[in-house]
Amino acid sequence: MNIFQIYQQLLVDTIKKLQKESKLLAGLDLRQVSTQPPRNSEHGDIASNVALVLSKQAMKSPMDLAQLIADNLFESEWTKEVNVIEPGFINFTINDDFWIKLIHYYNNDFNYPFLSNIGGGEKILMEYVSANPTGPLHIGHARGGIYGDALANLLEAVGYKIKREYYVNDAGNQIQKLEESIYAASRGHEIPEDGYHGEYIKELSKMPGDPIENIMEWIKKDLSELGIEFDNFVSEMDILVKSTNVEIALGILKKNDLIYTDDSGATFFKSTKFGDDKDRVIIKSTGENTYFVGDVAYHLNKIHRGYDKLINVFGVDHSGYVTRIKSVVEALSEGKTEITIELVDLLFIMRDGKLVGMSKRHANYITLRDVLDEVGKDALRIMMLMQTNTKTINFDLDKVIEQSSDNPVWYMQYAHARTCSIMRRLKEFPELESQIANIFVSDYSFTQTERELIKKLSQWQYLVEGAACKHEPHLVAIYLYDLATVFHRLWSEGRDKDKLFIMEDNPELTALRVKLVTATQKVIKAGMEIIGVTPMEKL
Repeated sequence: MNIFQIYQQLLVDTIKKLQKESKLLAGLDLRQVSTQPPRNSEHGDIASNVALVLSKQAMKSPMDLAQLIADNLFESEWTKEVNVIEPGFINFTINDDFWIKLIHYYNNDFNYPFLSNIGGGEKILMEYVSANPTGPLHIGHARGGIYGDALANLLEAVGYKIKREYYVNDAGNQIQKLEESIYAASRGHEIPEDGYHGEYIKELSKMPGDPIENIMEWIKKDLSELGIEFDNFVSEMDILVKSTNVEIALGILKKNDLIYTDDSGATFFKSTKFGDDKDRVIIKSTGENTYFVGDVAYHLNKIHRGYDKLINVFGVDHSGYVTRIKSVVEALSEGKTEITIELVDLLFIMRDGKLVGMSKRHANYITLRDVLDEVGKDALRIMMLMQTNTKTINFDLDKVIEQSSDNPVWYMQYAHARTCSIMRRLKEFPELESQIANIFVSDYSFTQTERELIKKLSQWQYLVEGAACKHEPHLVAIYLYDLATVFHRLWSEGRDKDKLFIMEDNPELTALRVKLVTATQKVIKAGMEIIGVTPMEKL
């Protein structure tokens, strides 16, 4: 039940009516018309930019156009007040009838995980983490994994069909260096300076079986405990050696005149035709494939699997690959396959106010396992998702275990636990519980905090759809923190001002307040499922 969508359609219908009445020009582009929560809550419940984005086309000032639309709006049973605000916003205040209806909707008709169907069943292949199998995952890998997993959950919640994939880089120089390091350790020799160091190398040297498979088992176990599961693990060796992907890809590029050989004998992909700053070498003059050949072959494999869209999540240190990967996907698919590459910025670990280094080769890094053992899955996921993926995070291991509002992990889970405690208390009054289930409250005077809470709940579907479209799952985490803040305030008022949630002698008041709690509980639980956090019933 998206009130913002309802009022956006109301505005569009009003504009079309004005056009039919020749009060507005025909042919206006309505695609940029939007509704959203106003920045200042005192300005109402819904704000629209309709007059601001159409004023130039309509040849009217934003304020005059806003007033014309406001004066001719189709009536809505839920509109209490309409105001035109500088520099041309149209703001709506919603009446209590809608807020009551929304509470009942969340109790009876709320349908999660399918919050909406803006995805329309489109198939998306998402690739993330894809860390080299040269050692245990370090905490830096966790950020891309958590972002990718939360984004996949978010896109599924709005109707996309997602496949999650990990590309195993089990070919190339780094694997040779790993094998040399393990061999040296097994013989008691000094490990090469440019090899891999640390206790895990000694451990691998004593383990039976393929070291790559052993490392991948470590990686899969750690990811699983972080709440991350993949549908596919694709081997680079299979792509490069055990298939004809390379030959087919190069054949397509050659057929379309997109590769050439220079005087040295090196072969280049004409990536500048697709906006890259220079053409990229795919085969060296020695005849050796570059790393980029693997990317070319792997993305051809993805294209041939028939997905509507591809999404890759890379670390910001791979930003130089973005344009070339997009170029080769456009070239190989002849522009038919859409690819988006999301970058995840750096993560710095703090302990006792000091930075902890992360060099895998020299083994002076914090593993994902280290942090999982210390703070747990939920704390790690929430702390990673409280900021956009494009900003650096300073992850403070000491702050994560605090029990205060400064710790969003504890704060969100405590809000859900409090809703559960109210529902447990209701069960102490079985007759009242049975009675309120059939009560439909049609008239109620909300307190200021109750109104603030239900207004926050009304933004849920709007928030989820917007976060999905922008690929920003951190917006869900921030929303949950804000929702928890309002609910904690309502809880405190119930204790301090005797505005209790459950009153045995007042079934109607209890019914609405309990249903408001249930609505809050459902939204917190749905949000936590998207960001991959356990909704705790007790703390």
